[in-house]
Amino acid sequence: MFDQSIFDTPYYVIDIFPLQIPEQRSGAYFAAEKFFLQEPHLLLLRQKFARVIIKLCCYFDFVLERDNELHETPSPEFLYDTITTCKPNDYLTFFFPQQNCAIIYSSDDLYMTLYNADEDFAKLTAQICSAEGVFLRR
Repeated sequence: MFDQSIFDTPYYVIDIFPLQIPEQRSGAYFAAEKFFLQEPHLLLLRQKFARVIIKLCCYFDFVLERDNELHETPSPEFLYDTITTCKPNDYLTFFFPQQNCAIIYSSDDLYMTLYNADEDFAKLTAQICSAEGVFLRR
């Protein structure tokens, strides 16, 4: 149904860190990751991600894929609940068909990945991320 080749394109990361952590600081990163993947920090992060998605969805048509089920333009409440109550190993894909791009969120990660975004989509996403206290980076 969707162009899977977009996942082979350059991507952006929607992250709590503004830059990729240097390899020599991996120990500090893994300690921080463990910290942020625990409550209440995990819920706070997911709330930020939910607000980013909800705001983007005001500008573009989209489809949420979860557990092989498609949800076309679900309500903000549904999006918020879906993102904030993810179980371990949940995997959400937000397709934006007119823009031929997608955002993927794995519930075990501290980031979301934005694939195949054009300059305008990336710029808007960066602005929304900034307002929500997360970063968009390559």
